[in-house]
Amino acid sequence: MNRLGRFLLVALMVAITTRCTIQGDRPQPADTSAQRSRDAPRPTVPRAADTELVRGQGLPADADDTAHTRYGKHETPRRIASPSCRPNGIALCLVDTARTLYSVDCCMADSRQTHWLVFAAAQDSFQLFLDPSQDAYLTMQPRNAAGAGAETSLGVDASWLRARFPVSGTYVFTTSIETEMEKPYELRVASVLATGASQPTGYGATLTVAGPRNSWIAIAPRAMMPQGDSATLRRFAVRPGRYRVLLVRDTAYVACRLPCVSRESFTLKPGQSATTSP
Repeated sequence: MNRLGRFLLVALMVAITTRCTIQGDRPQPADTSAQRSRDAPRPTVPRAADTELVRGQGLPADADDTAHTRYGKHETPRRIASPSCRPNGIALCLVDTARTLYSVDCCMADSRQTHWLVFAAAQDSFQLFLDPSQDAYLTMQPRNAAGAGAETSLGVDASWLRARFPVSGTYVFTTSIETEMEKPYELRVASVLATGASQPTGYGATLTVAGPRNSWIAIAPRAMMPQGDSATLRRFAVRPGRYRVLLVRDTAYVACRLPCVSRESFTLKPGQSATTSP
């Protein structure tokens, strides 16, 4: 092989070696499928109108649901597990601590209670659970939600219930936990049917309603507060006291003392503590 041929052969070998080295050192494209999944724009959920129905997913009760009812409540045990919290489950989970001591002279163990305000539109349906459920009981006022059906477990005293609200109003749900000391718990809410205005957000706040002991205070988010007569406003009325609030998207609230000659406006946001004294 002459000198020119040897030179061309060496040059070709150097070029091949250099190309392989460059390709071997070059960083390979990373698998970005997971990153694309996280960064991809999520579908926009349209904001529901105040009166538009928003359907959620509840938990089914026993397939053999033959228990009879009294005052809208099942009297026999019903097997159902507390739902998991979002995002993996269906429940909005609100962490709270039972502090207020409730005691009677006989027949019942001491308990710690919390009163929750729940704002509901007509035909709304919520499932509410206490977790942990042992020695924990959940009731609502009005006692049978003015005709609404309620499903309970563990007999009359239940750790969960499903309320179907026949009329728009402000309802009081009381959690009672048999304990002598303050105890943390979760209120888990699965919204089955709600309106845009009454759909829970999964956040809570604390509200102190001030006024004469025997007075009635109507209170609701501004979008839900009626302009009607005293009979209609009475559905939104509660006694003065300290409440935890299951918040909806509206942060503007209205309160008035029946017969509601004047109204007071205030804001209520997640984690906030506020006082109203209309």
